[in-house]
Amino acid sequence: MFIASAALVAACASGTDRAYYPVPTASPTALASSGTVTSSTTVTVPLPTLGVTGVTVAGTLPTANVAASITEGLSLGAPTGATAFAARRDTPASPSPIVYVEFSSSTSVTLSATPALAFTLTSITSGDAYYLAYYNGTTWVAAYDGPGTVNGNTVSFAAFAGAIPITAAQPAIFALYATPASTPTPVPTPVASPNAVALAPGGSPVTFSVSEAGNAAAFTSAISCSTNPTPSPVPTSDAFVAQVSPASATPSSAGGAVTFTATPGNETGSCTVTITDANNASITVPVTVSTTNVIIYGTSRKTGKE
Repeated sequence: MFIASAALVAACASGTDRAYYPVPTASPTALASSGTVTSSTTVTVPLPTLGVTGVTVAGTLPTANVAASITEGLSLGAPTGATAFAARRDTPASPSPIVYVEFSSSTSVTLSATPALAFTLTSITSGDAYYLAYYNGTTWVAAYDGPGTVNGNTVSFAAFAGAIPITAAQPAIFALYATPASTPTPVPTPVASPNAVALAPGGSPVTFSVSEAGNAAAFTSAISCSTNPTPSPVPTSDAFVAQVSPASATPSSAGGAVTFTATPGNETGSCTVTITDANNASITVPVTVSTTNVIIYGTSRKTGKE
């Protein structure tokens, strides 16, 4: 029987029908959501790396007044005994906390600063600012530390000097939250109509209007010109390219239009009229004075017999 069994084993281990068994692979180790360190009165102490869904945190515990065992906890909800954080309770759009970090101890201990913390998130919203709020046992103090430094998907907070007490009855609790990037309010600017003016030397003035949404303050005007090669003969009067008037004009109502006049001289060239509002927003209107500019005069047409 032994010989037969040995032959059977040899047959199973050879030939094309050999059976293979996969080597088991280790499953990834999930990060703990809490850990314990012992504070030091002389040096900072590395904190354990903790993790909850979508967030990990690492950091350094600052020096303390005594050596004590301190438990660090990471949670998505407010720790027991603390109210949920809200930066502004009177604002429906108040930022929501991303994660809470709690430092507790059965021994009364005072940290010399906030712990230095680095949070790694699933994603970072470009332009958002990240802050740490601090729960003092009665209320939340928003923006206690921050804004944090963003690098990739990690937000870091350096230790912020100031006593942080921890007692058996009152842990030190921090909340990470973000404030959305502010959208700049569009600044109204003047609008001109028409937005360019063509004149003939010695010809008739041309008016253009300027308005601005909501503006009731005065507009001011300025003009700068460059002259074409000196004409021959040199004008004996109105020896300029163009002028603009008035120097200032005020709308009769908010958003109303004002009128400016561009008057040609007897020289040819190009000018830029700049109209500026009370907030220093401006618009430019190009003005050309050329003998090739065509001046069209209005005509009337009669019907019937004269």
